[in-house]
Amino acid sequence: MPQNSKPKRNKRAYLNDFHQTLSGEYIYQGTTYTFEGSKKERMHLYYKLLAIGVVLAAAGLTSGCITAPGTLNCFYVLIPYMAAFLASASLIWGLCRLWAGGSPLRDYIYQATLDQFQTRGMLTAISAGCAMVGEIVYVIRNGSQGMVSGMILFLLCQAVTVAGSLLWIRTTENSCWIKNEAVKPKAE
Repeated sequence: MPQNSKPKRNKRAYLNDFHQTLSGEYIYQGTTYTFEGSKKERMHLYYKLLAIGVVLAAAGLTSGCITAPGTLNCFYVLIPYMAAFLASASLIWGLCRLWAGGSPLRDYIYQATLDQFQTRGMLTAISAGCAMVGEIVYVIRNGSQGMVSGMILFLLCQAVTVAGSLLWIRTTENSCWIKNEAVKPKAE
């Protein structure tokens, strides 16, 4: 059976980057990432993402609280809406984790946040777009049922979600993080 020369990384492989000192403390000696810019610029990035996250959360919550024709019982409106809402919540959770990660940012936090933001943002945008299309299809097939204002508000909130998630992607892609190689543990 051929063996891979590369060891398989499992879910908790990042724990191998922690090494115990003589005093019993664990020190992280793995790869880190440093924001290219000042602390003020990094905080500006975090606050900008926080503002986008608040808008995404408000749009998602508003969409769920209003009565629109397709949101009452139509699976092809509700499933994409919930997917967009959960994906935007995962963006906000990732921002909290990124913010708490400090500077320099450890590799496993970088992979769980910045590496995932584009995928999560695209999932949010595509799901919200599908919810908009589903709502329009529902209204075409069944009429607005006297809920025109709810339909317009739902579509507007989903459009804000699409725009916000695309802005999130663009903002995180424009941020630059420098990879710092891992520190080799000293032989004791």
